[in-house]
Amino acid sequence: MVLMPDFNVIFFISKLSDSNIELRNAELVEALKRNIESPYIESVHLFVDDINSYDKLSNLFQEHIDNGKIIIVSAGNGMAIYYDFFNYA
Repeated sequence: MVLMPDFNVIFFISKLSDSNIELRNAELVEALKRNIESPYIESVHLFVDDINSYDKLSNLFQEHIDNGKIIIVSAGNGMAIYYDFFNYA
């Protein structure tokens, strides 16, 4: 008997950093909204590069942070790299 993984639960891991381009920021916020509203994604784990990005995220999505739909992960000293993603997962 072969056991198949459960594909009903998806954990989305990504990064968020504030851009100088307002259109890009709007695109990132809209993508995050769609991901947290998806019935297929249980939680979104976001690597946040700096305190400005964290503040912006918490101002927009505090309810989802409080209820665990968005999980904030500090990238530490600067931008997250692939090692950080694999080590976290």
